[in-house]
Amino acid sequence: MGAAMTTRLRSAGVDVVLWNRTRARADGVAAATGARVAATAREAA
Repeated sequence: MGAAMTTRLRSAGVDVVLWNRTRARADGVAAATGARVAATAREAA
């Protein structure tokens, strides 16, 4: 899921959980959108 999709979902009030192999990227999107970051892909699913 990309940052643009995350932004749209969050603006619609959807709870979004992110995961990325590079945690810093997920943290950046989460900080900008209010999404949560999962520690593992399984946790995000």
